Amino acid sequence: MEFPRNADGRFTKLPTITRFAAGRPLVWLDDELSDAARAWAASRAAPTLLLDADPAIGLTEQIVALIATFMRDKELTGSFPNPHLPTPARS
Repeated sequence: MEFPRNADGRFTKLPTITRFAAGRPLVWLDDELSDAARAWAASRAAPTLLLDADPAIGLTEQIVALIATFMRDKELTGSFPNPHLPTPARS
């Protein structure tokens, strides 16, 4: 997934994430979650979890545990088709 940059050179992720997520559940882990991203997430009907990450530390066991709990609590144990990825060839 590629994100465009704004005039200040910062990534503008929300439009791309919005298209990517569509109506599917979403976990968004980022070191620069904007107020707009938080408002968008709060307004979604699909289960959505935003997590702040420290870029100096990265993914931690605590973050993985939060994601696992979110998925379990929302009963998100199946797979969700992603229309942005190619369909695997069947043999």
